[in-house]
Amino acid sequence: MRRAIAFDLQDSTAVAAALFAMNAGVRPEMGPRDHAAWVMNVLAHVLGPWIAARDCSGAGLPPDTGMRLLARVAEGGCLTFDLPGEPPGAARLAMLPPEAAAGAVARLFAPAVGAFAFTGNLAPSALWRIVGDGLAWGWVEAGAHQRGQAVLTTPGAPFANRQLRLERGAVRRRGGCCRWLSVNGETCANCPLRKTPNKTGG
Repeated sequence: MRRAIAFDLQDSTAVAAALFAMNAGVRPEMGPRDHAAWVMNVLAHVLGPWIAARDCSGAGLPPDTGMRLLARVAEGGCLTFDLPGEPPGAARLAMLPPEAAAGAVARLFAPAVGAFAFTGNLAPSALWRIVGDGLAWGWVEAGAHQRGQAVLTTPGAPFANRQLRLERGAVRRRGGCCRWLSVNGETCANCPLRKTPNKTGG
């Protein structure tokens, strides 16, 4: 099993199978669709807080090209991703309207969604929901759940769905299933597969 993979997010097709194989090394109980969902879940929840922090701080949303990442197995045997460093002295930018912000983040994730859907035989719509969950978590962590709600419910955005619910300090209900249930047989507290979200869900 490879312990680290450096790649450009826009060239996810070239590394999707290798990322799934890396995850299989630490989560052998998962099948191809589970790998697609879980790897996207990790990716979105790593990128989500970084994207939201940039959006709220005036650094601006990241460009949809040249995003270099490092996938690796962290201590404890979990897949994670290392993000690029911030350029020093970056100028402050005006916050984009929700519709423009939704388009920007959709363009950023689109290559990974397409690659993971094809390699894992999982519907793109399922992966987009997971992308939305990670972005939601990011804006909640940034203390900007209303901004996140506005962006993520933009009509026509690929990650927009009726299940996702944000509130101050929590993603009360996710829009997509991360497939962790394939590991422990139970859904997460805020999984959309539950009829009602658990009040302890984060």
